[in-house]
Amino acid sequence: MKLWSQEWAEAVKAKSGDADYLKKTKGFTTTLHFLALDCPGGVDKRVEWDFQDGKVASLKLSEEAAGGSLRSVPSDESKVLFRGVGSYDTWCKLHKKELTTAQGLTGGTFKVEGDMMKVMPKIGAIDAFNNLMSSVSAEY
Repeated sequence: MKLWSQEWAEAVKAKSGDADYLKKTKGFTTTLHFLALDCPGGVDKRVEWDFQDGKVASLKLSEEAAGGSLRSVPSDESKVLFRGVGSYDTWCKLHKKELTTAQGLTGGTFKVEGDMMKVMPKIGAIDAFNNLMSSVSAEY
């Protein structure tokens, strides 16, 4: 399955019921928006991940031609913890664990939009979710 495809996102959702993962994300109830720019086929993709006590309760994958409104529409900070934005290539490197989120942020290849004072206490659960996403095999 292709990275950032509906099939891949659904596989991540299904795997979010894993008992070991849920131990690391207990109490994590929030929404995250991840935006991948310049994906194969000339599109941008956004996944809205809704979590209930760590588990992905729902997701919505959107795509449109690269450079469109997905890039400019901000996330509602009263409903979304943060929006992570990076090129498809950056997301691939994160998925392959060739790049950590910290390296992406400090190197300027990855951007987090949101209130960092609210994000930081949840970094453990966010890291666990990043690891969960990386554990779902994907083609690039």
